[in-house]
Amino acid sequence: MGSLSFTNVCGSAIGISYLKINDTILIEKSKPSEYPEVKNKILEIPDKNSTIFSYDNKSWNDFSRIWLSIEVGGDTYSIDLNRDHYFYGGDYRYPGEGSAIVYIFSGFSEDNSMVQLSQGYAKAGDNNMFYSNDLKYLNKTAAT
Repeated sequence: MGSLSFTNVCGSAIGISYLKINDTILIEKSKPSEYPEVKNKILEIPDKNSTIFSYDNKSWNDFSRIWLSIEVGGDTYSIDLNRDHYFYGGDYRYPGEGSAIVYIFSGFSEDNSMVQLSQGYAKAGDNNMFYSNDLKYLNKTAAT
């Protein structure tokens, strides 16, 4: 089994409004979710809190892409990472069956145009989590 954990230490509540891994949409604001943890179609994570759920539609080694959008105080921040631009690390760093992934939303840029994202990973069931030694940034998207 694979697991995804999201930890928020940004100082503000965040809501995950869109999450797609490979070909599977896990969270979409405009549609009901099959995951019971997701209420009102957005996964709300208060400041200094975490949430975890399973994702094992594909093996971690078959990962191709992740799309993620969050909402904070009326603003939307998004990131699109394919396998070549994903976090650096070793085996099991990709979400999927056999891996345990934690994403950490750790703060805003001074101009509020970006949210910093880091990652930890492990083989599912292992006690030792490894960190990826790079950071990614969700960019504020223009209002539509």
